[in-house]
Amino acid sequence: GTVQKARAKLNTSFLTIVFARRFAPYKRPTLMLNDRERFASLLKDKQRPIQLIVAGKAHPADTAGKAMIKEIIDFTREFEVDDRVLFVEDYNRDIAELLVQGADVWLNNPIKPNEASGTSGMKAGMNGVLNISVLDGWWPECFNGANGWAITAGDLYSNPQMRDRTESAQIYDLLEGEITDFYYARNDSEVPHQWVAAMKESIYTVATGFNIYRTMNEYNDFFYQPALQTNKSLLDNDGRLLRELTARATRLAAGWPSITIEKVETELDSVGRILSGDRLKYSCAVSFKGFDPSDIAVEIVARDRAGINAIELSRSDSGGSPSLFSGEVNFPVSGPVEIDMRIVPGDRLLRRLYPHLVLWA
Repeated sequence: GTVQKARAKLNTSFLTIVFARRFAPYKRPTLMLNDRERFASLLKDKQRPIQLIVAGKAHPADTAGKAMIKEIIDFTREFEVDDRVLFVEDYNRDIAELLVQGADVWLNNPIKPNEASGTSGMKAGMNGVLNISVLDGWWPECFNGANGWAITAGDLYSNPQMRDRTESAQIYDLLEGEITDFYYARNDSEVPHQWVAAMKESIYTVATGFNIYRTMNEYNDFFYQPALQTNKSLLDNDGRLLRELTARATRLAAGWPSITIEKVETELDSVGRILSGDRLKYSCAVSFKGFDPSDIAVEIVARDRAGINAIELSRSDSGGSPSLFSGEVNFPVSGPVEIDMRIVPGDRLLRRLYPHLVLWA
């Protein structure tokens, strides 16, 4: 019934956008309705029409999710776009298989940083669908500017209404000024060569980057083999390194409660906004008892929309307690940033073996 209904309503020559996933508020299935008049006009454009397929389920106890489904259906009736918007009920694996084969664009606009992965977008991308998504989950790693589009306009705002307004406007702008032009640009044989090239780029980048072979290779290269090498080095020479590290860890653990961060100087609050290319200086004084300054390391931990980075500060005095640490952090992207400072063991192997030895500022 669902397939027959879709065949009756949908036009295979129209640009087809799919939003298919569980209806949870953080996934924002109604973000495209932020400016209903503008979105309806995009759908009904005579030269470059758009059709939207929405598929998903709300948990029976999720009243907000069910309300969003009703909001989409009400929109189609109010703006008379029921020939452009199709809501597919009972979303499941079989329907998903059909959608990733038939979609042109896969829309994903959750609230960052709540996207765990986004595997539906991977499946779509492997089928030649172009993703338009916030840079969350898997997309920051895969997006290269030639295999889809990134929704970034809301990254500068912490206010939810401003974030939603700017991100929905960016989606409309992309549809109006780039995506539809791209899709409807055809040669004499009615082939959209640019779009097909982007489809091939999507298939190549997603299929080569997101598969079980890469998963197993990275587990092996980054975890299993290093763990085996570490184990061997610890046990060589009758466990000499293991005994040394155990003794150092015991000494550090005994003195760890005495560590205090006396003073932190920085040019930015713990939560602030930075611009691409900003270089911010940090310094702090650390007091401790019972061990050498080289036994500890001071790190700045910065989280921005590009990811999480830990930058180690340099000791800027000759030793003693308190000891001074300072350094500079570079930010490659603009947007909100969360910054904290922590103290960890100076020996990197000790950090891995004794993760509880950490002090956050």
